Amino acid sequence: QAMTESVMLGLRMLTEGLRAEEFRKRFGLLPKAALKGCAELEASGLVRSSGDDILLTHRGTLLSNEVFVRMA
Repeated sequence: QAMTESVMLGLRMLTEGLRAEEFRKRFGLLPKAALKGCAELEASGLVRSSGDDILLTHRGTLLSNEVFVRMA
């Protein structure tokens, strides 16, 4: 549950996104390794990567609840 909350809060930070290093320090894994659906969401244009960080795209912002469900 803490991981899910961290993802939701991180992705809501539109300019920063989900910070991979902070996530790794807290949970021991990078987000892409720990969360299902990242590659599919990126291919669908709902999230994008900046290095290992994950950010919502404009479309992903509009469909953020869908993104959260598919990542959990």
